Amino acid sequence: MFSPKDAEQETRALEQVLAAYSYYKSFAQQEYYLPRYKKWRSLSDHQKELIPWYGDYLEKLRNAIDCNAAFLQEVVFFAQAMMGISSNVDQWPTPSRVDMEKTVSMISQIYREWSQESKCERGLATDRILQALQAYEKQSVTSRDEIRILIPGAGTGRLMADLVIQGYNCESNEFSYHMLLMSMYILNGGLKVNQKKIYPFIHTFSHWRSRNDQLKSICIPDFNVQEQLAQNNRMAMSSGSFIDCYGSNEKIRASNTYSASPTMKLTRAQMESAFNVVITNFFIDTASNIIDYLHSISHVLIPGGIWINFGPLLYHFECDDQVEDTFEVDPFTGEKTDVHEDVPLKGLELTADEILEVSISKLQFKCLNKEFAIPSGYGRSPSQNAVPGYMCNYWVLQNDKVRQT
Repeated sequence: MFSPKDAEQETRALEQVLAAYSYYKSFAQQEYYLPRYKKWRSLSDHQKELIPWYGDYLEKLRNAIDCNAAFLQEVVFFAQAMMGISSNVDQWPTPSRVDMEKTVSMISQIYREWSQESKCERGLATDRILQALQAYEKQSVTSRDEIRILIPGAGTGRLMADLVIQGYNCESNEFSYHMLLMSMYILNGGLKVNQKKIYPFIHTFSHWRSRNDQLKSICIPDFNVQEQLAQNNRMAMSSGSFIDCYGSNEKIRASNTYSASPTMKLTRAQMESAFNVVITNFFIDTASNIIDYLHSISHVLIPGGIWINFGPLLYHFECDDQVEDTFEVDPFTGEKTDVHEDVPLKGLELTADEILEVSISKLQFKCLNKEFAIPSGYGRSPSQNAVPGYMCNYWVLQNDKVRQT
């Protein structure tokens, strides 16, 4: 249960993201359209005659921004109705530039997760994940409908949807309100195949061979979500920090993303040995302290359960100057002890080999499979194949702890 203060903060945070979605049109026009319009207007008549099509291109760019804005506004209206938010954008907190940049990235995220064009890109992870799950079914002699899967950092929910359609029970966790609001719309909005149109490539202007490639529209979703997922009881989603919702009540220090409140401690206790499988897909490099992630994965897995990982190690906080306070909490008095102030969010970027070494030698995992240097894009246009993507790691580790009797 949230305290009244926490509930108010939660509502305001949601409203700020809704405001960011609502302001996309004005932000995108200011950021992407107007500078190019002014540049074109500044050219001499002679130079304009050399590229006579550029004025039409700018009009198409503006129309594409309008189309994206209409899509995002539908998400806002749907979220308001679902969550009972009766206030309007004039009453919501003003979004920051970071909020707006995240909103822009959501258009690419939707393309990545819900378009037919990104199927091969998604398949690099999904095919390996399904193979690992099928091997686990055979090895553990566990029927598919009895396997509980946790997916932290679930984005807008596509991997969860794919696995649920295959008959697995999935619980997803997501920290970003931008992702949560979008997933709410995609998964619950009754969308039919190719019902919505977006322009995911209009926010980048380099590496294009053809102008038509940049202005290409994409239809989403690539399957009938209403038909495939409606009335489905194998799907759940939680909001909040992964370590706060699923971590151990020991071994992790309190911080901005890990609460010592009695409510969260009870929640975390209930998560111990609650899942057969944890899947981290483009996720583990979001950690400020990756050891917290490793402890949390170990905590929620049953003995013999497996951790499937796919993704790069492009640590999100590597170049971040933010700091936080970390501390222990006395279980009897509730007082903070061993306080460390202004701890950098960056600074603990373990390599793939080091993650595996800690997991296997210290946390009682054993390695069932591993593969390194898998090239992958993330929401990349097919015509931008020359643009560098990510070098991903894949591994399957099994929790080798002995079941307590």
